[in-house]
Amino acid sequence: MQKSIGLISIGLILMGAWSACLMVVDQYEPGGYPPVDTFRRSDVFPSGGTLSIRNFDGNIEISGWKDESLQIYAEKLIPLPDKFRIELWNRDWMKHAPKIEYDAFDDYVKLNTRCPDPEGENCVVDYFLSVPQSIKLRDVIARDGDVIIQDLYGEAYIDLRSGPIVVDNFSGSLIASVQEGSIQATLYDLREADEVRLTVRQGDILLNLEADVQADLQAAAPKGNISSEFSEISAEKSGRLTVRLGEGGTLISCTAWQGDVRIGKIMEEKKQR
Repeated sequence: MQKSIGLISIGLILMGAWSACLMVVDQYEPGGYPPVDTFRRSDVFPSGGTLSIRNFDGNIEISGWKDESLQIYAEKLIPLPDKFRIELWNRDWMKHAPKIEYDAFDDYVKLNTRCPDPEGENCVVDYFLSVPQSIKLRDVIARDGDVIIQDLYGEAYIDLRSGPIVVDNFSGSLIASVQEGSIQATLYDLREADEVRLTVRQGDILLNLEADVQADLQAAAPKGNISSEFSEISAEKSGRLTVRLGEGGTLISCTAWQGDVRIGKIMEEKKQR
C-alpha cells in the first residue's frame, strides 16, 4: 500500500513538473485578441531633444506635454499558432514576443522594435508616448499602422509603408511620406526656415494652413485633383500648381501620385497655440 502511494506521489510530481512548463490558453480563435505584453518607461528628457522610433507593424502616437520628461507605454502582441483552440502552450511563449530596445544618450532617445523573425512577421507593437512639446522627431519609421503626432513643434520626419499619418497642432519642419494611405496635417506658425514635404504614393493629402500663412506652395496630383479653400488657389485639374500665399516664406511641397491634394484653411477659433 505504501509503495502504491509512493508511485502515485511520484506521478503527481512528474505531472506538476510537466504542467509547470505549460499553460492553458482557453478558447483562442483566429481573429480574436492574442495575448499582450506591455512595456513602460519614464525618463528625464529635455525640450528640444531628439527622438527616433523604428517599428514594424502597429500604431505610433506621440503627444506633447509641458513636462521635461519622456513617458513610454507600449503593447506588444504575442503571436500564437493558427489553431481554433490552443490546449497547451509552452511557458517560454514570451520568447515569441517582440523586444523593445531603449537607448538614451543625453538629449537623444532611440526606440527600436526587434522581432524573432528578422522580416518582422507577426510583429505588432503599439507605442504611446508623451514628450516635451519642443522636440526633434527623427526617423519615425514604421511598416503598417497609424502614425499620430500632436501638440508639438520642432522637426518631424515620418516614413510609413501603409496607413494614415495624422499630424495635428504642429509647427516646424515636417517631412512625411507613405506608400499606401493618407496624410492629414494641420500646421501653425510656419516660419521661412521651415520646410514641409508631404508625399503619398497611393492616397490623398489634406493640408490645413492658417488663413494668414506665408508660404510658397507646390502641389502635384498627376492622377487626381487639387482643391483649396484659399482664394489665391483655384481648383486645378491639370494635376500641378505653384502659388505664393501671402508674402511667401515656408516652402511647402505636396505630392499625391495617385490621389488628391486638398488645401484647407484653419478657422481662427480652431487655433490651439
